[in-house]
Order: sequence, then C-alpha cells, then structure tokens
Amino acid sequence: MRQRICVNYISDAGTREKGVDVGGLFKEFWTDLSALAFDLNFALFKVTEDGLMYPNPSSKMAHGDMSIKLFEFLGRILGKALYEGITIQPQFAHLFLSFLKGDHTFLHLLTDLSTIDTQLYNNLMFLKTYDGDAADLCLTFAVNDDDFGVTEVNLVPNGANIEVTNGNKRRYIYLVAK
Repeated sequence: MRQRICVNYISDAGTREKGVDVGGLFKEFWTDLSALAFDLNFALFKVTEDGLMYPNPSSKMAHGDMSIKLFEFLGRILGKALYEGITIQPQFAHLFLSFLKGDHTFLHLLTDLSTIDTQLYNNLMFLKTYDGDAADLCLTFAVNDDDFGVTEVNLVPNGANIEVTNGNKRRYIYLVAK
C-alpha cells in the first residue's frame, strides 16, 4: 500500500506520455478506472433501489474467470486510493461494506436482502408467513436469472423438478436469499 504505483498513459499516437507521479497521475488513473469499473454496463457491480453499489453475482457471466482477478485488482487500487486519501465515487451497500469489514454473517441474510432487492424480500417474506399450502404457489427449487437474458438456475441439483412445500420452504427461502 505504501509503495508508489507506476502509472503510464499511452497517447493516441502510441507513445508513452511523460509525467512524474506526485499523486496526480494515480488520481487520474483512479478516476479513469472507476468510471469503467463502476459502470453498470461493465457488469462488475449492480445498484440497489437506493443507488448503492454491490458486486454483481453474475459478473462471471460477463467476464468469465477474469471476474475474480478484476475484483482483486480493483480492490487493491481502491485500497490504495483510500490510503492516499482520494475520495472515491461509488457509495457501497451496507451489506457489501459489512462483508468487507468481516462483520457479515449469514444469520441476517433476509434482512440484508431487503436492502438490495425489496420486491424479492417481500415475496420471500410472503412465502415464509404463508398459512396455506406452499405447493399451491407452484414454486420449484429453480429461479429465473435475467441478468444476461432469462436463464433458469437450479438452486439444488435437479431443482426445477423439486416442488416447494411447507416442509422445505425455509430451505428454499434461504437458497434464494443466498
């Protein structure tokens, strides 16, 4: 963190631009990087209804195995920016910040979900408190993911063929929230 990061900009002509980094080049690099990395179309992050950012669970679909490396690189540069006292642009969701600080536990999964997706949270709470037969709702252990076109995702092996019942609805709620 304390070491200097070398930033080299390449001009449109393909030559390296000269400059001495006394903080300005790194700040410009951070500004350029964050404009790309936190762009929703780049698919590394998503936003809550309140406009707070959190990592996109489907980023691997957009970036393949490089998604982890992109997050690692961005995390290191973000840490360096914070260390250098550079104001960062995105505001992160509480759930994500708690996870980064090591305070996150899976005990509050549903409560955390309410800060990210209110509609999904309300639907799961309806199911949790539903007094009727859960089988009447025609749910299975599969959900639709519409991040990059609609695809069905099994929550458990062969989940599309496993009906949600009163006996297994808590497990279903946990798996959807996770």
